[in-house]
Amino acid sequence: VSGDTVVVGAYAQNSSEGAAYVFVRSGTNWTQQALLKASNAGSGDKFGYSVAVSGDTVVVGALSESSNATGINGDQSDNSATDAGAAYVFVRSGTVWSQEAFLKGSNTWVGDGFGISVSISGNTVVAVSSYERPLPAVTLGEVMATSDLPGGVVNILTGRLDATGGAMF
Repeated sequence: VSGDTVVVGAYAQNSSEGAAYVFVRSGTNWTQQALLKASNAGSGDKFGYSVAVSGDTVVVGALSESSNATGINGDQSDNSATDAGAAYVFVRSGTVWSQEAFLKGSNTWVGDGFGISVSISGNTVVAVSSYERPLPAVTLGEVMATSDLPGGVVNILTGRLDATGGAMF
């Protein structure tokens, strides 16, 4: 929830292709403003497994997305990295939501589960991978290099969760 906007993930929708719903409040009434889908939607991707909103920006995790892309807005067509995961950034202009970025790790691996958990604050996104590869996503150097990108593109911080759910960076 951010102000009068809430985003709800529906990762099991349409054979687990997934979706995310954006609702806005006016007074005491909530209405659906958008249905968000991945630009490379595929059966089993689990888009919407994790969601976060900050102002006019939404980030959606798809922990089973399988492209072998790396970095920001990489090639989404090669599905050879099963369950590598991804995160998607959407930005609102007025009442229209558009995908702004497709986020992947810099060293995508099969089974990474990138996007199992996502968070956003301002222009900083945190995307967590779920498996045992230390920092399988983006390194601190890449975060620093992307800090001044225009148009709502985000900084990316990543890591993995330990067995208790605590972050290990």
